[in-house]
Amino acid sequence: MTLLVAALATRLSLTLIPPSPVAEPVTLDIRAAVSNDTAAAARTEVAIYLDRERGQNRLHREKLEIPARGVRGVQFRWAARGQAGAHELILVAKTGAQTRRARESLEVLKSRDRTTGKIDGAWLSILLPNEKEGLRMNPALERLTDDQWREQVRGIHSLRMSVIVLEEVFRNTAYPGKHHMERDGYGGLAFYDSKLYPGRVKISARDPIEAILSEADRLKMQVFLGIGSYAWFDFS
Repeated sequence: MTLLVAALATRLSLTLIPPSPVAEPVTLDIRAAVSNDTAAAARTEVAIYLDRERGQNRLHREKLEIPARGVRGVQFRWAARGQAGAHELILVAKTGAQTRRARESLEVLKSRDRTTGKIDGAWLSILLPNEKEGLRMNPALERLTDDQWREQVRGIHSLRMSVIVLEEVFRNTAYPGKHHMERDGYGGLAFYDSKLYPGRVKISARDPIEAILSEADRLKMQVFLGIGSYAWFDFS
């Protein structure tokens, strides 16, 4: 395998779980990704620092071998206890003579409890799965466009929430004893363009999943995807 030691077209990402702010008792799951956009494999040294790029501030270091057009991830855990205040996590990736950086701000709140004392996120349903619960809302949700779903994300962000839990990306409302999927096959519908689930939920938005994810990316929010169920309360 040939490894690049010169210039490398890399892309970096750095993610904190949970996102900022966090309370002192929390242990963060810190994840990074390094993408190699070239046609040759590459060897990259990755380090993550707290606030300053110096030895005593280094939280993690490892070497990665990244295949051509490939991606490699980094993951480690870091306890925030005793670190109350404003911080910056710095991801540094060195490949030969090239150095790339990514940064994420982190606020650690002084607290004895794990909670920040705030509502940090919200559920988001493209359509409510229960017809009775959705009687008054689903007709309006069905009419939302991709741009209007982006507006919903901006609304959540404006309330200083940084997390969205998307309830489902495909659905099948079969109930126990009221279907014959073992005979008829799976009739699930997707909220996005899918080769696996060719049926589409009847809504105005072309791809609300992409609209939500791309707007959350732009605002540096985190989205947890609920992939859905094989059937509601059955075969799950």
